[in-house]
Amino acid sequence: MSPRYLESTSCRAEVQDFSRLAKQQGGVRIGSKHRVFKVVITDVPLGAHPEEWQGLLGYAFYEKDPASGRVREFDHLLIGEERDKRYWDRFEDLASDIKETLDFLRDDAQPRPQSGQDRAPTAGAVIYVAETTSDLSADRDNIRRELQQHGYQVLPDQPLPMNARALEQAVRADLRETRLSIHLVGAHYGVIPEMERNRSSVRMQLDLAAERCGDASFSRLIWMPIGLSSEDERQQALIDESQRSAQAGSDLLQTNLEELKTCIHAKLAPKPKPATQADGEEGLPRVYLLCDREDYDDTTSIEDFLSDHGVVVLPPPIEGDETLISQYHKESLQACDALMIYYGRVGNTWAQLKRLELLKLAGLGRDRPLRAKAFYLSVPTTSQKERFRCPGALVIKNYQGFAPEPLESFLAHLKQGGTASP
Repeated sequence: MSPRYLESTSCRAEVQDFSRLAKQQGGVRIGSKHRVFKVVITDVPLGAHPEEWQGLLGYAFYEKDPASGRVREFDHLLIGEERDKRYWDRFEDLASDIKETLDFLRDDAQPRPQSGQDRAPTAGAVIYVAETTSDLSADRDNIRRELQQHGYQVLPDQPLPMNARALEQAVRADLRETRLSIHLVGAHYGVIPEMERNRSSVRMQLDLAAERCGDASFSRLIWMPIGLSSEDERQQALIDESQRSAQAGSDLLQTNLEELKTCIHAKLAPKPKPATQADGEEGLPRVYLLCDREDYDDTTSIEDFLSDHGVVVLPPPIEGDETLISQYHKESLQACDALMIYYGRVGNTWAQLKRLELLKLAGLGRDRPLRAKAFYLSVPTTSQKERFRCPGALVIKNYQGFAPEPLESFLAHLKQGGTASP
């Protein structure tokens, strides 16, 4: 697809002839596959594409700077040992998709695994990888490519409409089929669809996925690069809001791309059968009460309070070698319904490490989000504690000795299945 292609009478005739013949043989789209691959060489407005192909995802071999509007086409030439990785990654996507479609058409079945690879079953394994802004488009392509190589169907499989109402309808329809949505949030705000006052398409997809977060069969995963910030006030507000959000069924990761991939595969992996609970504990919520060894004795009142209110308390690991402690800690994070971290005599670095650990919690293979997360700050009072924040978790500051009132909010969220707000 290029300006010269669009000006060519013979090329236009090819489009019309193929469309007509395809209708006689099942259509351009068969199942989840399309029999047309739209390779876009440079920036061509979607409205200028042949009407027959406007609903197809394109393989763009260029990037457009959202601020300046400057278009930079990818370079296919090799210069010494260097090459434009963007071009060849996109080329690999195109070649792989063509092969899978040919296999599908030939065998009238889902694409077969490549040699030496295990693929997850496609039944029910539909993943929504939200469209994102240009600064993260290569990362999105990377994730989409890897998921498809493992046998998952990835949506959306056609461009999102530029009209807000049509976009909402298309995204809702795709999300209804999925068990996981993945949203990459970058430094750019993105395009605002027609008939929408101020939300970008990226923001709209986040909001629409949030509507499904109450469904136990669905989860939303938001990823941001480490240290992300934006010069655009609208985007910075979205970043801050995502970091503060504590919505059940939604997780936020601020890691590198490989850790995001690990988290995705952990979420999609078959879950082992849960361990049988002890007699009398069946159906009771479980709270992992985490603290350092030097604060252990000070957590007795909290443990007693939770136990008296029908909560199973998983105590912190304070004995054993490092291997056993690490194993217990990981299994407790997987098994608990809520997490409370006690921050007392231990240093601020320990508390900050636990805060960072919460950002990676989604990568532990949990099949459900935490109902509640809280930091309980106790004596001694320090300037670090006064400044302590943890987006997405309740921060309880109680320096006057144990009192039950500050725990009531945590307990209410735990029993209601919600998540505490900061």
